[in-house]
Amino acid sequence: MSITDFSTEETIGESGGKGHNLKRLTRMGFNVPGGIVVGASFYRDHFPPPPDFDFKDDAALKKQCTEMYERV
Repeated sequence: MSITDFSTEETIGESGGKGHNLKRLTRMGFNVPGGIVVGASFYRDHFPPPPDFDFKDDAALKKQCTEMYERV
């Protein structure tokens, strides 16, 4: 799954901590405002992984950050 509402059960690894708990509260009958959870698989499927940042070389890090910024 990629994008789900709070009524859909997923793992914490897919939904993240906040999304997982909002889904649990909804299923338990608590009054939770409607919303969606963008799952981890959505990001894996639609965005390339970030580079391994080089924190020891300021010039290389600046170049990597610029490349990341230009992707969006």
